[in-house]
Amino acid sequence: MRARNPTDCMHGRFEMDRRMVATPVMTLPMGRRDIADYLGLTVEAVSRAPCELRRNDVVKFPDAAQRAVVILDRQRLAAFDG
Repeated sequence: MRARNPTDCMHGRFEMDRRMVATPVMTLPMGRRDIADYLGLTVEAVSRAPCELRRNDVVKFPDAAQRAVVILDRQRLAAFDG
């Protein structure tokens, strides 16, 4: 699977969340480097979308590694097009 752009990364994360029990915190099974490799993107590209979402108060990251994601606004996350 190859992602077309960094937005696909966030849509993939949203899809993972949708399939799981809807809780406010989602733990990512992979780090940014692994996600980038899996999607065929650079680490920088994978990092842009979460940063924008954090700046817009759509998500927050309670840990420095950004492996846990607190979803603050599911509707805006679903509509995010980076």
